[in-house]
Amino acid sequence: MRDTVLYVGGFGLPDRTASALRALGNAAVLRAAGYRVVVAGKFAQIPDPASQPLRVQGFDCHDIREPLAGTPRRDYTLTPANIEALLALVGPERVVAVMAYNFPGFGLARLIRVAHRLGIPVINESTEWYGWEGFRPVTNVRRILESRWRNNGLVREAGNLVCATRWSQARHPGVNALVLPFALDPGWDCWQTPPNEDWCAGTDALRFVYSGSPGLGMHKDRLPLIVQALDRVAGDSRDYRFAVVGMSAQDYLRSVPAHAAILRRHAGRLRFLGRRPHRDAVGVLRAADFSIFVRERNRVSEVGFPTKYAEAVTCGVPVFTNRSSDIGDYLRDGDNGILLPDCGADALAQGLQRAFDLSRAERAAMKARVAADNPFAVQAWVPRMRAFMQNLRMPR
Repeated sequence: MRDTVLYVGGFGLPDRTASALRALGNAAVLRAAGYRVVVAGKFAQIPDPASQPLRVQGFDCHDIREPLAGTPRRDYTLTPANIEALLALVGPERVVAVMAYNFPGFGLARLIRVAHRLGIPVINESTEWYGWEGFRPVTNVRRILESRWRNNGLVREAGNLVCATRWSQARHPGVNALVLPFALDPGWDCWQTPPNEDWCAGTDALRFVYSGSPGLGMHKDRLPLIVQALDRVAGDSRDYRFAVVGMSAQDYLRSVPAHAAILRRHAGRLRFLGRRPHRDAVGVLRAADFSIFVRERNRVSEVGFPTKYAEAVTCGVPVFTNRSSDIGDYLRDGDNGILLPDCGADALAQGLQRAFDLSRAERAAMKARVAADNPFAVQAWVPRMRAFMQNLRMPR
């Protein structure tokens, strides 16, 4: 009986990266749809192969680089040998599909060939399209070319696509596709951290949180645009609290040295909390009135769906952002957050002014509406996942 999905990728287990949260959330949807899921990702340190699998959120999890005793350490981006070993462990006759999360092109192409030989469908889960980041020419060229290959030819070869946005689905009308922006289980331990108000204690001022990595050169989430807009709207005297989790002030100024004077003017209001474990970051987020980030609309942002949005909603926190990806399908401006038309300076300033004009009671009511309506709960995606899995196609 085919009852098992092998879910593979470079996501950082157990919850070190946004990709791991997405992968485990999708695995939870598959489990709720009636499938057993075996996961192969990357732990911070490769566990002793003899001790694997490790249990994470109820799933058997292996390290994709060295998943089993007796298997040598291999580069999964180039060879599917370790995945073949896991297929042999599970039993190919039990495997419904191999689901490959944002898999590098060369590795995915070889995996598709192996799956074709074994008669197992491959699901190409493609939710990222890499752009140029920093001065890393060789790495950037490889990442860009492989993501283009994964998002084009390898979608057709696999025949099954899980993507995050309708934009991606529309590019592949001839394949079996599921749009799944995000699924998270609010009952997991990682979401149970209580609000941490150390960064905003003693004031009723408006509270913003940015949590994560804005990318090399601050190109992904445009954090400097937010800082500039706050300087424009709040000035020297208007009270607020803005916690930045994921970097120190020194990290920020290394990328944006021209903002040194702004940081001095907003000392005490704008607080850089540095890198923190995911559970600690959740505590900071829970204390906020808004999770805030903005992104330019381009191919990179249209392919993916922001983890920050799904995390904030799971924590019952409204989001302040601009229209990109499929965010407009979930964010109702003025009801469960603030949705800007773009991330330009004027739009940011006008949106911040609206946020400052909200009373404490209005902010609390907005948080209550978010907490009462979570579109990313696991059960919400089970019917669509079942329909998708019932129509799996064999790889070419």
